[in-house]
Amino acid sequence: MSLLTSTQTQGPEHEPGLITYDYETYGDVATQGREGSYHYEAVRQRFHPDVPIISCGSFDEVFGMLDQGDAAFAVVAVDNSKQGLVTNQDGLANRQRIEQSPHPIITPSILLEVQLCLIGLPGAEPENLRRVSSHPAALNQTREWLGLHLPGVEIVPHEDTAGAVADLQNTDEAAIASREAALHYGGHVLHVIQREPELTEFDVLQSAAQLDVSINS
Repeated sequence: MSLLTSTQTQGPEHEPGLITYDYETYGDVATQGREGSYHYEAVRQRFHPDVPIISCGSFDEVFGMLDQGDAAFAVVAVDNSKQGLVTNQDGLANRQRIEQSPHPIITPSILLEVQLCLIGLPGAEPENLRRVSSHPAALNQTREWLGLHLPGVEIVPHEDTAGAVADLQNTDEAAIASREAALHYGGHVLHVIQREPELTEFDVLQSAAQLDVSINS
């Protein structure tokens, strides 16, 4: 039996279209990235706001949580309207990995508008930047802009867009992430790189180790 309730109940406790389940018994939702990341935002768009989120440092860790049954669900980015398929650190497309896994997909998928920004600490100025960090996918999406507007700046991959903002230490450093990440970690938006938002698609997976549990509906 699925962990999902068979119907969605409207009201203050169960908003329409949100996934709800007994997470205290069956586990949390795993995703790649910490609070302020687009993955985190995608979870909040699809799941009831009370559902706890496990922030993982990599897609491998997310799938490991599913494989072991330590997470009841996972949310994983699979496609981007501009860049195409989203890949993991080894270059394997997440969609391919999902197709090869035993974990069923819960439909519909999540479509999230992504608008990447250049974020620094208060007092930072683009002309003084020496280092820019972000998740490799975000760096790929903004590589052309970086080469045109910030030539010579050191580009440093980070495991997470929001984490890159959280880890800023000096005013000559910047990160590429969302406005939400800037707000959450005290950053300052120096420039909106993507004037036209892109769409990223996220799949919702249910742990194959959690398929036979019963739920309260």
